[in-house]
Amino acid sequence: MKKQSEEIKNLNKTKAEVSRLDRKKEELRAKIEAEQEEKLSKVLKNKALKIQKSEREKNEFQISEKDKIINDLNQQLEEAQLKIKQGSVQLQILLTNLTIPRFFSNSDLLRPSLSNLPLSSS
Repeated sequence: MKKQSEEIKNLNKTKAEVSRLDRKKEELRAKIEAEQEEKLSKVLKNKALKIQKSEREKNEFQISEKDKIINDLNQQLEEAQLKIKQGSVQLQILLTNLTIPRFFSNSDLLRPSLSNLPLSSS
């Protein structure tokens, strides 16, 4: 009976040890899972930051390209407006040069006429 009692005692000790090891195993599993989740979260966060940075740089490049196009178009517009203005001035000068001689050629101011001469009373 003593032997059986001793075996039961050892069996209970073994059961207690198995339970303790099971709890320890579950604690380690939970700790490992938590660490893996944390590592995965960091990796995902870093990937997300890299993607955001890449997209931001891509967008900044596209915006700078569009700004350059806008600036170039504005410069071309200013040059075209200046050419139009210069052309308008040149056209006015040309018209003036053409009109003045015609005006004076048709004018009685340049032709002496007897009616325009002062009459002498002698």
